Amino acid sequence: MIPKIFQQITYPLFWSFLKIFLNHEVIGLEKLKGLENKGLIFVSPHRHFLDPIIYGYSLPIYFAPIRFIAAQEYFNFFKGNPAGVFSPIVALYVRINGSIPVKRGDKTMPLDKKLEKAVEILKNNGKIWIFPEGKIIKSQSIEKFKVGAVFLHKNTSAPIIPVISLINEDLFSLNFKNFLSLFLRKKTLTVKFGEPIFNLETEDLEEGAKILRNEVKRLIEAQNYKMLDPNFWARYFEVYDILNVVIPYQKLLSDLLEILSPKKGELILDAGGGTGNLSVLIKNKGAEVINLDFSQEALNIYKKKNPEAKVLLHNLIEPLPFPDNYFDKIVSNNVLYNIPPEERLKVITEFKRVLKPGGLLVISNIHKNFKPINIYIEAIKSNINKEGLIKTIYLMSKLLIPTLKMFYYNRKIQKIHKFEKNNLFDFNEQKNLLLKAKFSFVSETKLVYAGQAILNYAKK
Repeated sequence: MIPKIFQQITYPLFWSFLKIFLNHEVIGLEKLKGLENKGLIFVSPHRHFLDPIIYGYSLPIYFAPIRFIAAQEYFNFFKGNPAGVFSPIVALYVRINGSIPVKRGDKTMPLDKKLEKAVEILKNNGKIWIFPEGKIIKSQSIEKFKVGAVFLHKNTSAPIIPVISLINEDLFSLNFKNFLSLFLRKKTLTVKFGEPIFNLETEDLEEGAKILRNEVKRLIEAQNYKMLDPNFWARYFEVYDILNVVIPYQKLLSDLLEILSPKKGELILDAGGGTGNLSVLIKNKGAEVINLDFSQEALNIYKKKNPEAKVLLHNLIEPLPFPDNYFDKIVSNNVLYNIPPEERLKVITEFKRVLKPGGLLVISNIHKNFKPINIYIEAIKSNINKEGLIKTIYLMSKLLIPTLKMFYYNRKIQKIHKFEKNNLFDFNEQKNLLLKAKFSFVSETKLVYAGQAILNYAKK
């Protein structure tokens, strides 16, 4: 009762603080409609000891009380409390707020005992908030999730709600610079609620924790994608098409096309086809092609090249909207490296599902040793051999500004999407994924794109 009274009494104070000083906005509360009187598990990244205030007071007052699972040391008024000089205030707050203490790193106590109180609260239609990373993380990357939230879900059937808080594109972290930017309305603190997860389709706690982590990452990416407005993507993809005059890129498309060998009457999926550079070549060979991509702006550019083009706006992380055994062939060029490593097998398995028996899958992706400068150097060498030095100098000077723009746009996209080079492909990763998906034949790995990408093909 005390936590509920405390949270409801302090709600106007903290809500006003968030609105006035931190330029606070909330997105996605409509997804919680009808769940007000049910047990709920909220999960989110943890970047600051103010997170319970930021998150807790983003919910409407009638959701109170929200019970946060907190490390035991935050209940200490002085010694051992990570909040430093704020330790007494934090200790008092977590106690009155009804937080549930958990001793971190204690392997002697079983998980069901650690979370016994939380299970009881959820079964009585209460609300639990848990930070699955287990501690405050200083970096912007999402660390490995612990299994507590999954355990609670499996033992209570309470839905899990992924939630994030961002200051523009970065996870919430308060320092003087951020505080000033928020107060002066130069930045916005956005708290976003994701879709409720009613059933994690795995009984394995570790696997469930991976799924939750991916849901949180996807929520961040979806929000950050919106920060790059359609005009940005239109400019980016227009510049992207300068690659069509770069010989290593031409050779990459040629390598893919040679293996794909499109024929009249075949139906081919260009998965992540973007502005349709490869789709155009496939169509010119007489095959019917569907260009699937997550960006409407890219597909619009492709439609200008081919007004009769068949396109589909779709995210490859989601199941493909096609029946089994639908396509003769599928090609995917430099797309899967953007997908989290733990999701890639699922995507390739979906490719296999929609391929006809005996159908061909061709995929290429940049690898972990990727160096764009090597492509640029190879382009200069190849062009000198083909066109001569004078024409090459003229072409390179003509491409200088578009190339610099592309580097700028790519850096911006990588920052927004928290690009991690470690997520690029290992040399045999594509091959191993295709083997795990149980294709009947899988090729050896081949280096392409001036040695900066790997290529494999497989038959169903």
